[in-house]
Amino acid sequence: MDAPHTLYSTGMVADQLGVARWWLLYHLDRGDIPGPSHRVAGRRLFTDEDVRRIRDVLKTLATPT
Repeated sequence: MDAPHTLYSTGMVADQLGVARWWLLYHLDRGDIPGPSHRVAGRRLFTDEDVRRIRDVLKTLATPT
């Protein structure tokens, strides 16, 4: 049996990433960063894997070309 996933709210993810909640929501809505794997009652719920994917994208965006 698989272990249950920890799910994080948008605010919790923003705190983990060191960004403002509004900034995260803005970029999610624009499609700049990947959205969550889960939605419950209209709420975005992120797994550890979702947070890792977003962190990877943010590193790419912050890397100068």
